[in-house]
Amino acid sequence: MTNRISVIVMTVIGDVPANHISAVPAPPGFFWRFVPEGPFAVQFRSILRMNARAVVVWVGADDAIDRAAKLIRRLHVTGPPNVIAVAAVHEQWTESVLRQAGAFYLCANEARLRLGQMVESLA
Repeated sequence: MTNRISVIVMTVIGDVPANHISAVPAPPGFFWRFVPEGPFAVQFRSILRMNARAVVVWVGADDAIDRAAKLIRRLHVTGPPNVIAVAAVHEQWTESVLRQAGAFYLCANEARLRLGQMVESLA
C-alpha cells in the first residue's frame, strides 16, 4: 500500500468535542494524520502537504459551517479527491451546505459507526 492510499488527514473547524474525534479508530491499513485548526491558508497548505487519500473535516456549529464549506470547495479543486464532512450537530441546513460544497456527509453519531467503513470504501 502506498503512502497516498494509507494516509487520511483529519482536521477540525470550530468547536468539536474531543471525545467525538478520539472515538473513531483508523480502519485497517490506514492511519490518521491530524492538522489542527488555524488560519485558513496554513490549515489548507498543511493538508495538501500530507498527500492524503482522503480528508475528514470535523465541523462545529454556526460560522464553522461556512468556513468548512470554503475549505471543502478548495480541496476539491487542488487537493485530495475525497472529503468527508462530519458535523458535530446534525441539521438539514448544515448537511445541505456541506454536501453542496462537495463533501460526503456524516453526523458525529453516525461517524462513530460508519466513518471507518466509508474511508475503506474510498481506497
